[in-house]
Amino acid sequence: SIVKPDVVSFTSVIDTWAKSGKKNGAAKAMDLLKQMEQLYVEEGQLGMKPNVYTYSACINAFAKSSDSESPVRAEALLGDMQRAYEAGDMDVKPNVVNYNSVINAWGRCTIDGSAERATEILSTMRDEGVEPDALSYSLVVSAWAHCQHINATKHAELVLGDMEKWATEKNRAIDE
Repeated sequence: SIVKPDVVSFTSVIDTWAKSGKKNGAAKAMDLLKQMEQLYVEEGQLGMKPNVYTYSACINAFAKSSDSESPVRAEALLGDMQRAYEAGDMDVKPNVVNYNSVINAWGRCTIDGSAERATEILSTMRDEGVEPDALSYSLVVSAWAHCQHINATKHAELVLGDMEKWATEKNRAIDE
């Protein structure tokens, strides 16, 4: 049998770009994802089909990028995953890690409205049936802590209150 790159090797390289800290890391990760999609769709290479881990690595690359467009691109990838999942691709069902990475991307962003968008992503996550975790809430609180919004403290406390309700319900479910 012929040895050739597959989804695992490509995803590993995408993850390496995400963790590289290089200015062009997210762009390089996205180029590789597009290459995988092309090999899968246009050339029929089944072993190149991107999966949830591939998308996670690419979204993470955008979450770690300092480019002002990164949160928009991370969110777009999450949207691509959701649409593919709704069309029947079970291999790309968005999960808490994907949502947390997008929330993190918005939380690290300094443009106006970024904390609001992080909060909206948390809400969307719940609406889509993906249960947030403690990190989800903490990332949104952190987004409010880093923004210049006049009512940032109020919003951070509201998210903290939501987190407390979530934790209480979670603990109640464990005790039952």
